[in-house]
Amino acid sequence: MKKILFFSLLFLLISSIHLRAEEYGYDEFIFAMSLYKEKNYEQAINEFRRFIFLNKNSISAHDKTAEAFFWVAMSYYRTSEAQNAAEALNEIISNFSDTEIAPRAAFQLGKFYFSQFTRNQLKYETVPQKQFEVTADQVISSLLLVKEKFPKSELTDDAVFLAGEFYLFQKNRTRAAEFFSMISKNWPRSNKAAAALEKLKELSLQK
Repeated sequence: MKKILFFSLLFLLISSIHLRAEEYGYDEFIFAMSLYKEKNYEQAINEFRRFIFLNKNSISAHDKTAEAFFWVAMSYYRTSEAQNAAEALNEIISNFSDTEIAPRAAFQLGKFYFSQFTRNQLKYETVPQKQFEVTADQVISSLLLVKEKFPKSELTDDAVFLAGEFYLFQKNRTRAAEFFSMISKNWPRSNKAAAALEKLKELSLQK
């Protein structure tokens, strides 16, 4: 009986230590977010990465770890470290595709590549950065990834619309029309439906 009681208390002690460690990790996340909001991006990266390290083996912190990678990427954007930003987003897409933030990460990557390739034609907040070249294939494949990997995401129609915009930028009106038509057909009630129809009208007038 004493042995059972001893092991029960030991189990509770270990569980308590584990929970406190996770709570400490979440405190790190909150602290990192406060640094990001204060535009202290370099320190925010350090704290988000600390959170990732503390929770690398935690199943319960899986979603929050993916979110930490996302804010690592956004912090790298702000410090003009484009390659590191792309790598952090790809980490989410590759290893955290089951999390809520994964579609957002995929779309953010597509927006970022679009901005880099077009030199920010649509004036996104992620401005183009030097010494980071992006190919047309990277832009399209990253945008289509949202559609293929996260078809039920509310960002899928946004990604398809942006793909249409990209083909317009490349003066490929046929392909652009295909993507705008896709929105009208598959997402007629989405927030991009009206804009897609307007684009199709403009393209038809240019024939």
